[in-house]
Order: sequence, then structure tokens, then C-alpha cells
Amino acid sequence: LGAMDEESIPESLKRRLLSVVSHLNTRQSCNGELQMDACTGSADIEDLGRCHALDGLDEKPWELFRAERFTETQKPLLEASTLPGDVYHSRTWYLRELERVFMTSWLLVGREDEIEEPGSYIAVDTEWGGAVVVCRGKDHQIYAFANACAHRGAKLLPDGKGKASPVGVT
Repeated sequence: LGAMDEESIPESLKRRLLSVVSHLNTRQSCNGELQMDACTGSADIEDLGRCHALDGLDEKPWELFRAERFTETQKPLLEASTLPGDVYHSRTWYLRELERVFMTSWLLVGREDEIEEPGSYIAVDTEWGGAVVVCRGKDHQIYAFANACAHRGAKLLPDGKGKASPVGVT
């Protein structure tokens, strides 16, 4: 605690520090089984050096997506918690999110006024659909296509905004 007077440290902070230290000193095996007495599964400093009780849920999607795990996230904003930590690194969660969120509707790549002139483009590399180009054609229509050469798959235009020949782009 350094030069701080121990009595001036709030009890809640002392408890938190003790909790962190005890978690760092704990060694648990990660066998992919649910361990109800282990940490809560939330991403926190207390979890450093530990495996999560829910690390094996990619192999158990019925547990990963169980509605009861998310009741705390549905409370009013100031009372709610974040999603369980495992959803941020779960391959199964990621694939379901792509399928049910990103692949179900149109997604914003840019604004129409960013490509006002023929030949103007926006190129992005998306997680859900690969490299995409949205451009303004010489007929002033907007076009979107895969940013890849059909022959070798190389990118046609660099990521970001730019201007190419409208004849070559569309």
C-alpha cells in the first residue's frame, strides 16, 4: 500500500484488492466443465491468470445461449451488467452473431454523399462478407461488389475512400 495510511483506504477497496490477489494465486484446471463455484465468467481484473468456468461452452452451445445467463444484462441501464465475458472470445457466439445480426439486413458501409462523383468509391474489408467496394458509376448509380479479382482474388481497390476511373470501376 506504499505511503498511504491503511486506515484511509476504504473497506470496499481493501476487499477488492484481497479478492484480486487471492484470484491471482488460485490455480484451477480448465477441463471445459461448468464449475459453479468458480468465477462469475465476467471479464474482470480478478480473472487474470485463471481459466473461466465457462471456457468449454463453445462445445456446449445450449449452455452458451441459455437465456438465464443474460438476465442481468436486461435490467435498467444503471443496474445492468455487461454480457458474460466468454461471448467476447467464443467462436460459436461469433458465428451466430454473424448469422443472426450481420447477415440478416443491410449494413452501413458509408454515406451516399461520400461518393458523389462517378468513380468515387469506399472500400472496406468486412468480417461478414469479405472485401467490398461501394462506388458511383458513370451513370451516377451506386454499385456494390466484392473487392476481388475473379481470376486470382487480389484486391481491386485499396481500403478506404478514393477515386478511380469510372470506366474501370463500373
